[in-house]
Amino acid sequence: MVDTRDINDPSRQHLARPAPVKTQEDLAIAVRRMQQQYEKGRIDRDILRGWVLGLSSYPPPHGAAVDALKAWFGLRTVEITPDVRERDITLLAAVADLPVATRRSGP
Repeated sequence: MVDTRDINDPSRQHLARPAPVKTQEDLAIAVRRMQQQYEKGRIDRDILRGWVLGLSSYPPPHGAAVDALKAWFGLRTVEITPDVRERDITLLAAVADLPVATRRSGP
């Protein structure tokens, strides 16, 4: 059966666009959630790829890790081997596991 739906259909585009991630803490939480969903097989790599490629740029310490993640997912991978999945998960973890600066409250 051929999928005849238009790829530009707005009802399908929401899958490839991440919600705005405003803080580095939000970024780490969102990436960790996507990593967990991917590891459990609940999301397809193409959906994850679209989500990753839609991420913004971030300052250190997350900037370089996000750029590396986007570069990796920017490559077209024909076959998703266990090594590719392992690399996907490793790069997602590299972003999610970075320390997040927190502000102290009070004096």
